[in-house]
Amino acid sequence: MLITERDWKRGGERFAIPTIGEIQGRLVVSEVVALECLGALLASKQADTIRSVKKAVFVQLKKRCAPFALSKDEQEAAMGYARELFEAALAEARTPLAQPPGRSADG
Repeated sequence: MLITERDWKRGGERFAIPTIGEIQGRLVVSEVVALECLGALLASKQADTIRSVKKAVFVQLKKRCAPFALSKDEQEAAMGYARELFEAALAEARTPLAQPPGRSADG
């Protein structure tokens, strides 16, 4: 929504359309949060819970994609990305040298 009040703000706050950097930053945050949460879940080795969460993610993904009228290819790409995210988290959780979820090597 465009508002004139935005003209008086500093930096990126004054732009009606987010910059590529803002979009990339949000994507990075989403990916990091997702990988950390999935890593913790997958490290728990509770197969029923993992299957339940994975199913719920795909159900919600379909619901949230619906209003955007995505093409079949776009929907498949979104589902593929979600699968890749699960697989990356699973691989990370299975890595013996992996840091415990929520702990970084530098902090």
